[in-house]
Amino acid sequence: MIEQNHSVEDNHIKFLKNWTLPIAIVIGIILYFIFHLVPFLSPIAKWYAPYNGNVLPDFMFLILFVIFCKVDFRKLLPVKWHFWICLQQILFVFSLVGVIVAFKLHNEALIMLEAILVCIIGPCAAATAVKCLDITWNTNCEGRLLTIY
Repeated sequence: MIEQNHSVEDNHIKFLKNWTLPIAIVIGIILYFIFHLVPFLSPIAKWYAPYNGNVLPDFMFLILFVIFCKVDFRKLLPVKWHFWICLQQILFVFSLVGVIVAFKLHNEALIMLEAILVCIIGPCAAATAVKCLDITWNTNCEGRLLTIY
């Protein structure tokens, strides 16, 4: 009976690990549309706007910090393509910042390019955490460990 309870708990934990991200994405999309389409909630959204502007960097830091606390840095081996990816990311960021500065963008255009910057920077940082988790938990690596950075 006790072994069966552990199996059920393991299944629940496995389910949560596999479905947490998709469920969080769907909930985020639903909440976005609720706040966007329901006029009654507009004042609440405006009240939270300053807080929401600072949340992304804080959460990215926490995600990376917690993940890197579990990583054995002696196993991280940089390879040549890592540097090419970093170079491309840096070029994209400087290009977008150059467009913002050169055209003195503001209002909607500035917000759009800032969103594109987040799309360039954010996934790279999040992918690092995912790959490092894979390295930390994967015991069948055959001695070849790769990371994004």
